[in-house]
Amino acid sequence: MTYQTVVFDLDGTLVDTLPDIAASFNSVLEQEGYPVHPTKVYRKFVGWGLSRTLELALPEPLAMEEFNRILSRIQQAYISDPISRSRLYPGIVELMDTLVEMNIRTVVYTNKDQHIASLIVSGLLNGCPVDRVIGRSVAFPPKPDPSALMAYMAEAPSSSILMVGDSTVDVETSLRANVDFIGAGWGYGSVEELVLAGSRTNFTAPADLHRYLVEKKEVNDDE
Repeated sequence: MTYQTVVFDLDGTLVDTLPDIAASFNSVLEQEGYPVHPTKVYRKFVGWGLSRTLELALPEPLAMEEFNRILSRIQQAYISDPISRSRLYPGIVELMDTLVEMNIRTVVYTNKDQHIASLIVSGLLNGCPVDRVIGRSVAFPPKPDPSALMAYMAEAPSSSILMVGDSTVDVETSLRANVDFIGAGWGYGSVEELVLAGSRTNFTAPADLHRYLVEKKEVNDDE
């Protein structure tokens, strides 16, 4: 069976967005008088959306009104400059180009706000056709609830879909959606964490995933 669609997580899978996330959060946190964090610390804060990242970045819970005010400032800071420090992981362009050549659709599925996700994809993946960007919106709950993916899957059978992500959130989403999964061990989550969450196949570089998909297609073509 050859996959017809590969559904990618965004942060930590296609793009290293931590430098821009950290810069936006730290700028506002410092102005508001809260402690800031090294960029690498945000690896453990991302994956659930900006609201959850702020909860984890703050030293203590805040009243809802104050929390939402700070979150709004961070959102505006991030929207104004979402890609100046972010970079595609090595090998992603080659992988995406090959998927296009193989007539495999590509989808980006993220807990990042829909607008910000679209800005990042258009800014950094503008040479790589992406069939759909599924970001966080009022229409569907965030991952690991698979509702947004299930809505997309109404257009394609689940057996033809592969999901690729770097976090336990992504693993759980794939399990609940009943689609195949490959762990992006080059991202923010470790291979050990992915395995414990239930991921059976994990790679440490996009080139490994690239090779796997090409070889899988060649085997299927020969059958």
